[in-house]
Amino acid sequence: LNIHFNYKIGVSINLSGRFDINSGLSFSHYSNANMAEPNLGVNFLTFYVGTNYLIGKRNIQEKRELQAHQAMNEFSIIYNAGGKHTRALQSTIYFTSSFSAEYKRHISRKIRLGAGLDLFYDSSTETEMSVPGKEPYKPINDFRTGLHLSQEIAYGPFSFILQEGLYIGLTNKVDENKRMYNRAIVRYKFNDRFLVHITMKSHLHILDYPEVGFGYWVKSN
Repeated sequence: LNIHFNYKIGVSINLSGRFDINSGLSFSHYSNANMAEPNLGVNFLTFYVGTNYLIGKRNIQEKRELQAHQAMNEFSIIYNAGGKHTRALQSTIYFTSSFSAEYKRHISRKIRLGAGLDLFYDSSTETEMSVPGKEPYKPINDFRTGLHLSQEIAYGPFSFILQEGLYIGLTNKVDENKRMYNRAIVRYKFNDRFLVHITMKSHLHILDYPEVGFGYWVKSN
């Protein structure tokens, strides 16, 4: 089972009542989300250009006057759980989890920027540190702590989030060179209190593990 993630940003221009042209950049990632070994992920960054032809009739766009956006604050706490394989070609799936507390500022109807604190747990640490050249394993090494920045694009109750984090305090003892971490998140808010999301944690372009998260959030002016 493989995961295909694709993100596009571009423009579309109407040439006539039926023809559009479009162009932009597209990023694609293929991998098994580190749920099996080997995990030979592939990344593509491409430029695209194309045209669309509308078979039916184009609907008349209705213009509505919207109230001016009122900037607001958002606070959330989220618990995530998932699993991963080690790089030792083992069949065992190790349990992972994380806890995050985050603040965001709604700067527009669609864009939200923020920062947060993370606590990670990775039960594969003992296995990955039991190789020559690694320092002796301690139970505290299963945990990492970090600080992240967050950028969110929202569409109704759905949103797409990118996070860039730095391990601070409890760092990554498996690989000391991996000081930064990233997360890509697809989130859905049920109402003004509860949310659910799917997140992919990585170290730059190297996928670490997927997780499913549940959270509680509130907003204020």
